Amino acid sequence: MGVNNAELYNNIGLCCFYAQQYDMTFNCFMRALAVATDDNLADVWYNIGHVALVILRAMHLLTVLHINYTVSQKTTLMLHTITSMHVNRFC
Repeated sequence: MGVNNAELYNNIGLCCFYAQQYDMTFNCFMRALAVATDDNLADVWYNIGHVALVILRAMHLLTVLHINYTVSQKTTLMLHTITSMHVNRFC
């Protein structure tokens, strides 16, 4: 068909992102930037920013979950140690 415009690549990039095809997302946005005009360049950058924010939120969530898991493990180990010390003391 020969359709080659920024709107097409912008929308395909968003579809790939929500389908978790991140490598294709990057390529589509790069193509959208390459063929964008002044009329639609802001739309492309807006969607790139949206994708970046979603990725940063996901990375933050994973960091928080990892910290909570680590703290939970350490707390459990500490409570187990304290409990076993008290049990051994009274036996």
